[in-house]
Amino acid sequence: MAASLSGGEVTKNFMERGRTLVSTYLGDRAVGIGDWLSSLSGLAKDKSQSLLALLAPFVLDMIGRKAKEDDLTAGGLMGLLTGQAAHLQQAAPAGLAGLLGLTSFASLGTGAVGAAQARLPPAPWPSSSGFWWGSQLPC
Repeated sequence: MAASLSGGEVTKNFMERGRTLVSTYLGDRAVGIGDWLSSLSGLAKDKSQSLLALLAPFVLDMIGRKAKEDDLTAGGLMGLLTGQAAHLQQAAPAGLAGLLGLTSFASLGTGAVGAAQARLPPAPWPSSSGFWWGSQLPC
């Protein structure tokens, strides 16, 4: 993944793939999250959207590696996310859960898995690319 940030066409393709991931997983919420990030960080709105696009592949890669390492099913992934709810509730800035479409982080596992299932077609588990989300990443 580090090579994806080396510049030029490789980085451009990586960022485009990140934008696709943000759009796929966050949908209409992506703009609100970018605006929220901009207000917290002082970054311009377009830079906040670029930051989301840059971070999405890394975040999904970490989740995917954990899912593969622990041989997680969709239910196992839901359990993993639900297990992080208390930590996120304490650490996340106010308003983030609502921007993600959650009433609180307590509904993180069910909300995230349900949203992913609604947006993505079924994929092999794990995929031939080695990641549980199939060909969504440029790796």
